[in-house]
Amino acid sequence: MCCCNPLPREGARAGGDTLTAERILRLNTLLHRLEAWRERGIPVASDDLIREAGYLDRRAGSETAKRLLQRDIGFLRDRFCAEIVYDGSAGGYFLESLGEYVLLSIIGVPESRGAA
Repeated sequence: MCCCNPLPREGARAGGDTLTAERILRLNTLLHRLEAWRERGIPVASDDLIREAGYLDRRAGSETAKRLLQRDIGFLRDRFCAEIVYDGSAGGYFLESLGEYVLLSIIGVPESRGAA
């Protein structure tokens, strides 16, 4: 049983531990991309994850996008027990297990927004 708790800790810093709708979608997208690369059997570089998971769509530079990616990966590890491993020799991340992260299978990532 995982000891992780997906709920924000009391007194958590704004943006660091909160689960907004935008962040849930971003985390889902990140996990979908990590799963896709896992199926290929190779680690994924930070730059590829930033591009594929939409971190550059934000109004931020590449360094900010990289810090946000690292913060999201840490959040998934710490709060949902996702086993995301960085392989320094291969220069990329590898998803070993989704851990307790159930939102991926519940809501998925919408293919389009605003469709009525």
